[in-house]
Amino acid sequence: MSLSFWFRDYVYKPLGGSRAGDWTTVRNLWIVFLLVGAWHGAAWNFIIWGMWHGLFLSIERLGAVQRILLQAPLILRNVYVLFIAFVGWVFFRSPTLELAADTLSRMFGLQEGAATMLPVSFQVPVQMVLLIIVAACFAFPIWPHAKSLATRLANKPAEAIIYDVARATYIAVIMVISLASATVDQQNPFIYFRF
Repeated sequence: MSLSFWFRDYVYKPLGGSRAGDWTTVRNLWIVFLLVGAWHGAAWNFIIWGMWHGLFLSIERLGAVQRILLQAPLILRNVYVLFIAFVGWVFFRSPTLELAADTLSRMFGLQEGAATMLPVSFQVPVQMVLLIIVAACFAFPIWPHAKSLATRLANKPAEAIIYDVARATYIAVIMVISLASATVDQQNPFIYFRF
């Protein structure tokens, strides 16, 4: 049983789940995510991480917020999700609240980086930056449009099949190269060994 299923079955549902109205659901989500944060460690940064996610999950359950999010352009919804995730992971990965606050203030330009800080180019090789750019380009729906264009121009099923095979091969190669580049000369222990 996964952690999320355990909390769903043994905490969220016994509290009433989402059956007793919006405000009870909001309360239950806050309680569950407070406990999820505490499960990860007896430190304030984990509690805040859990409460951060509980806050947004609770807010998103409210009808007015759901309508706003559904009507917002896709790019704004993506930025919204990335903002929540990035800020939340700062709390999760920081060993102390002071370091989390310092990291967030630097992320949002509220203070300058230390003189001894290394630039991103020192930490990430150029090849990895290029792979990230290529992956970001192909994460958007470019392939369906290119396929549609190729099908219209060629109007031959065999070429569409060749296209699909080429696409799958390309994605597989990029994924293998990205994974290989990410793991070269790095020792990244599994994060949950800490818990």
